[in-house]
Amino acid sequence: MKNIESKFAVKGLDDIRLALKKDARFVGVLNQVDTYFNVMHGRLKIRQEGKKSEIIRYNRPDTKEVRISEYQHIRLPGKDVRLISGLLKKIFGMTVCVKKKRELWIKDQTRIHLDKVKGLGSFVELETVLSGISFSQGTKQHGIILKMLNPSSNQ
Repeated sequence: MKNIESKFAVKGLDDIRLALKKDARFVGVLNQVDTYFNVMHGRLKIRQEGKKSEIIRYNRPDTKEVRISEYQHIRLPGKDVRLISGLLKKIFGMTVCVKKKRELWIKDQTRIHLDKVKGLGSFVELETVLSGISFSQGTKQHGIILKMLNPSSNQ
């Protein structure tokens, strides 16, 4: 799967939340723990969210600009997470464990994440999913939402 993605560090989330309330749908608050593994190509992580877990592999450029991300994810049975995580740690080694509280909002094909990351601060992440829409439609939609939120004015 592919999406158009951008991520920004911000001082606070209040102004962005106010802008979202006008034109996006609030989905909920998620408490996530992402464990990253040391792989040669792309990124590999296990995401735990309450009793749900998934393994996610993705490739994207290491830039601050809007970028394309290609990803795959597989849901993991709850009881197997420790076993799979331990196996991946032995094979690849673990790079970092990131704990965050995420507000999930949706506008059209775009998932908007307002993240408070333990030890790192607040971030806004946009993921415009390119499923059922063209790249140009996704780019346009992503740009409209970026302009609406204007996260760079909050850095």
